[in-house]
Amino acid sequence: MHQRRRLLCSVLGAVLGAPFATTAFGSESHELPEVPFVPTPMKVVERMLDMAQVGPNDRLIDLGCGDGRIVTEAAKRGARALGIDLDGYLIELCRRRARDNGLEQLASFEQKDIYEVDLSPATVVTMYLLPEHNLKLRDKLKREVKNGTRVLSHDWDMGDWIPVREEFIDVPDKPVGVDKKSRVMMWVMPPRTR
Repeated sequence: MHQRRRLLCSVLGAVLGAPFATTAFGSESHELPEVPFVPTPMKVVERMLDMAQVGPNDRLIDLGCGDGRIVTEAAKRGARALGIDLDGYLIELCRRRARDNGLEQLASFEQKDIYEVDLSPATVVTMYLLPEHNLKLRDKLKREVKNGTRVLSHDWDMGDWIPVREEFIDVPDKPVGVDKKSRVMMWVMPPRTR
């Protein structure tokens, strides 16, 4: 089964010109679809970190960290950053990237289900997941994160939560989507709802 998923993602990557991997966020225990790894364009990474004003006083947790680019860039800004992903290959890639950039003291990575990580230390939570996962994470976020924690999502909203900021960014090199735009949203906990 896992070999078929990797083959499918390799084919998708070849067709779309982007690396793909599968990241099964709680697919068995939470009965939600797997999330393919699609890299967040660097332009979007920078915008997310700028929007949240990530700096040395922050503790960022990236849910479904993929190749670790959000965590690495947050660490370059002095934040302590943790990336969570189930794909062991991607976690090793992330750790190597942190070592190569001399960021091991600030950037760490765990191979873990995103539903099982403790979010309470976070001052910033980032994600590029499927809509079903964003909705499922709402209760966990409300339960675990402190008031004032910034939550950012690339492309997908959080249902009836009203973002405090929302931007559309032109991303000509985005590997998915027809219009080559990214939507970035930020909420501050506790969120306002419609």
